[in-house]
Amino acid sequence: MISDFEFRISDFSNTHPGHQRSKLRSKHISGLPEFWYNEFMETAKLGKRGQVSIPKAVLEQLGIEAETILLVEATADGSILLRPAGVYPIELYSDARVAEFMEEDQISDDLREKIRKKLKES
Repeated sequence: MISDFEFRISDFSNTHPGHQRSKLRSKHISGLPEFWYNEFMETAKLGKRGQVSIPKAVLEQLGIEAETILLVEATADGSILLRPAGVYPIELYSDARVAEFMEEDQISDDLREKIRKKLKES
């Protein structure tokens, strides 16, 4: 719920090295510690059922569309890494289709004999 959030925007460019041209923002949610982020970051809230909605601006920036399968990884520093999964179609072969491949892979007796003669000559 939006009313649960309180935003404070402050300029900490002199006190926080590395943030000279970026304004830091703080966010406070009642009952939780205050946290800081910069103007280039988006925030998301973890729902009661463990679901997170990724901000639309981030999805558009990355070109990720709805229903995209994402890989989720917990990193050593406690971060959560999301990456689009590579999904490729695969073909499952029936026994009949495998038999067709095996038949096409056979060589004729004439060709086999020609190959044997060439190998003996070399």
